[in-house]
Amino acid sequence: SFTIQPAPQVFDAWDAPALGVRLTLYYIDNNQLKQIWLSPTKRQKNPQRTGFNGKYQFYVEPGRYLLDAEAVGFENTSTEITMTERGYITQSIQLAYVADKDIKNIAVDPSVMGLIDALLERLKLLSKDEDVIELTNKLLKPASWLIMISAIFMYIFSLLMQLGVSLATLPNLGVHGLQFLVQLFNGKSNKKKWGKVYEHFTHDPIPLAAVMLFHEPDHKLDQMTLTEIDGTYGFPEIEGSYSLFVSKKGFKFPPAATKHVYKGEVFKTMKGTLPKMNIAVDYDLEAEKANAGFLMAQKMFSGGHLFLSLIGFGLSLWTLIVKFSIASFALLLLYVWLISSRITTILTNSRVHQTVHQVKLGKKDEKAPPAHKSI
Repeated sequence: SFTIQPAPQVFDAWDAPALGVRLTLYYIDNNQLKQIWLSPTKRQKNPQRTGFNGKYQFYVEPGRYLLDAEAVGFENTSTEITMTERGYITQSIQLAYVADKDIKNIAVDPSVMGLIDALLERLKLLSKDEDVIELTNKLLKPASWLIMISAIFMYIFSLLMQLGVSLATLPNLGVHGLQFLVQLFNGKSNKKKWGKVYEHFTHDPIPLAAVMLFHEPDHKLDQMTLTEIDGTYGFPEIEGSYSLFVSKKGFKFPPAATKHVYKGEVFKTMKGTLPKMNIAVDYDLEAEKANAGFLMAQKMFSGGHLFLSLIGFGLSLWTLIVKFSIASFALLLLYVWLISSRITTILTNSRVHQTVHQVKLGKKDEKAPPAHKSI
């Protein structure tokens, strides 16, 4: 005959099975020193955590052992165990609730901690599984790069949409579209900040607005740039007579205001000087009504781009966990930049939209815009 030995359990202060308790087994050697126990077959984990039933399992050789139990919100316990023969440890453990709490032992629901630990442990095991590694290298890693390429194309198209370029007209741009992109980012490192593009009524910055610099008096397009997230723009140092024009779908330039704003006048610059010009634009309520379909498509496009970037971020993070590489790390940082840029842009545009509606409906006072300066 034989008897089934029940697995030992860890109980909390309310006699319920404790989930996520960290158990560490130590072996006491001949010199009475505590050494962490290592499984001879390497098939047993140490330390290990209890599951939903609070159970744990150690199969050890004869000797003296020390079993430490740790859980957030409970006192750490240390139980001495003597094994006279080879077998499973059968000692159950009762945890004591921490009465005097501080920042290090605030009682947290152990089930939540256990779920987090179990998830992290599962991810760790998956990242070392040969089949998962092969799947990651052959499918998930290329997919993360493919999504990044798609996200970059969507990002570029979203920039073109600021000028009113539609999906139907995009194929007809051809070389002109390429020239636009080259012109847009040409000499970015040499650019100096000239000022900020802002909404005239709310004074909120306008991100991703196209600012065009024209040479005068022939009115020839000299350079083009996009405003940053904070609405700032700039060009390299120039000399001569120039004028500026701002274009962004849903906004009007020049604004309707009659004073304290730049309206596209010609200005002169001298060598060694830098123009300082804040440019106001008006949120166009009429254009919003007329282009409701286009603006809705633009919002959906921005949301889709954000969703795609989040998926790519998850895939690139996983490939980095499976195997670290400089390329994967750089890809992850690029995704972080895309996501943060898109979220900031969406929030800024939403804030401008809401505030302008309040101002133009008379529910909020108009702010005085800053005067522009030209040198």
